[in-house]
Amino acid sequence: MMSVIARRVAASPARTGTQTWDLIRDLLFSGWSAPPSLTAAAGPAASSIAERVPEASPFVLTGAGPRVRVYCLYGDDAVEGDDANEASVDLEGDGSDWTLWLPCHADDLAWVESALAATPRVTAYDAAQGLPEGASESRTSPGNTGDFQIDTDLFNDL
Repeated sequence: MMSVIARRVAASPARTGTQTWDLIRDLLFSGWSAPPSLTAAAGPAASSIAERVPEASPFVLTGAGPRVRVYCLYGDDAVEGDDANEASVDLEGDGSDWTLWLPCHADDLAWVESALAATPRVTAYDAAQGLPEGASESRTSPGNTGDFQIDTDLFNDL
């Protein structure tokens, strides 16, 4: 079973799209040094945040360790911050195995993908379609081959 961590960060009007992206980048990569590609993704990410896409469709970090989903809060929810959880995420591994999925509207997908061409670890996805099928496969931690099976007959004999 895949572990999932969710975070909710205050966006507009509490923060601009760029400030919100900086916070998301910092909370996801606090244990690793944030790669330069995340700085290059700032424009498309801030645009997605400004258009309120991650209100319902999260940024998703996949790789070694638990899957991390980051949603944004808007309006009164962002100002009051009662539902916000902006704690850093303690990720496993050395930071070499990850992909960040950036949600966007279908109309923006072409320009966002073009803008992210130089950032192979950051991939746009159509928020209305959800993550591509390959992204929804379970993740394994280092040392776990994913071949874990339960002997239900033995279990039923207990």
